Amino acid sequence: MKFKTIHKKKFSSDFWWWLLAILVNLVLSLIWFKYFFTLGQADLLASAALSGQNIGGLPMTTNKLTDLKHAVAIDYNEAASLWPLLSESSVKIFRPQDGVSVTIGGKTDKLFNLDKPLATAWVVTSDGWLVSSYDLADWLDLVVVSNDHKIYSIDKKSADPLTGLVFYHLKGVNNLTPLKLGENSWHRPGQLFYNLDGRGGFQAAWLEKNNYNQEESLIVNSDSLRQRWQFSTTWPHSALFTGKGELFGIVNKEDEFVPVNYIKSGFTSLLSDNTFQRVSLGVDYIDLNQLSLSNQYGLLIDQVMKDSPADKAGVKAGDILLSIDEINLDTEVSINEILQHYRPRSRASLVVQRAGQNYQLTCQF
Repeated sequence: MKFKTIHKKKFSSDFWWWLLAILVNLVLSLIWFKYFFTLGQADLLASAALSGQNIGGLPMTTNKLTDLKHAVAIDYNEAASLWPLLSESSVKIFRPQDGVSVTIGGKTDKLFNLDKPLATAWVVTSDGWLVSSYDLADWLDLVVVSNDHKIYSIDKKSADPLTGLVFYHLKGVNNLTPLKLGENSWHRPGQLFYNLDGRGGFQAAWLEKNNYNQEESLIVNSDSLRQRWQFSTTWPHSALFTGKGELFGIVNKEDEFVPVNYIKSGFTSLLSDNTFQRVSLGVDYIDLNQLSLSNQYGLLIDQVMKDSPADKAGVKAGDILLSIDEINLDTEVSINEILQHYRPRSRASLVVQRAGQNYQLTCQF
C-alpha cells in the first residue's frame, strides 16, 4: 500500500514582512486616531471656555457664537499666556467709600473688592496715562488700584469728542505696564481676537464682517469715526486684542468699536497740543469697493466742504479718489483710518480720477 505524502506549503519571507507591515500600520492608525480625537476634544473644550460655555456646552455668558468651526481657530496656549500679560495693563477705579479699612500687623490699609470696581481703564503710558470708556464726573475724588495693588489718585482728565473715550492721568506714577498699541490695517473675517472687559472677563471674539458700515446711507464723511468691523461678541466697556497681545480697539460707552488708530491719534494730539486736534480732509464719499462695479475701486466724492483741505487741493465732486500717498483705497484700509496717521499742517499726495484721466494733487491738512 502506498501512502501519499502531503507537503506543507511554506510561506516566503516576503509574506511575513508584508504581514508585519500591515500590523504595524494598523497599530499606528489606531494611535493616530486616538491622538487626534483626544486633541479635538481638548480644542473643543478650550473653545467652549473662551467662547463663554461650560464643558457641557451650556452658555456661561450671553454670546452669539454658534458656529462650531470657530473651535479649531483657538490657540489655547496663546490665549492662556495672553490673559495675565494683558491684565497687567488694566486698572480698577473705586469710590473711597467702597473700601474697607483693615488693620494687619499694626498697619491700617483700605482694601477694595477687585471684582466690583466702579469702572476700569487701560494703561497707555508707564507714567500714568490711562484710556477708558467710562466718563466719570467725580474723578478727582476717586481711587485707582493698579495690577500690583498700589493705590493712586487722578489729577487730569480729557474727553475725546470724536471717539467718546476719556484719558485720565494718575498722580506720581512712573512704573505702570502700558498696552502694546497695534494697527488697524489688513484683517479678514474669521480672524481671532481676545476680548477683555477689565474686570477679569476674557473671551474669544471673531471678526465676522470687514468693511462693515452701520450708517444707513452709502455716503460717508471722511472725518467721522468709521464703523468698519463687526465681531462675533464683545462686552460693553471692553478692549479687543490681537493674538500678539496688541490693542486693536476699545468699545466705548455708546457700544461703538473705536479702532486703535483713532486712540493713538487722539492721544498723540493730547500730549503735544493739550487738546484733540485731528486732520480733516473735508469730503463726503461713496465707497465704490462695496458696490457692484467690477473694474472700479476708490471713493466717489459726493461733496467737498468749502475751504476744506480737499477743496484747497482741487478735489471736486464727481472725482474718484484712488489713493493717498500711494496707499490704494481698495478696502484694505479706509480713508478715515489712514487720516489718523497725519498731523495738522502735514502734507499728502492724492490721486484722483476725473473724466477718465488721473491727476495728482497735493493736500495740506
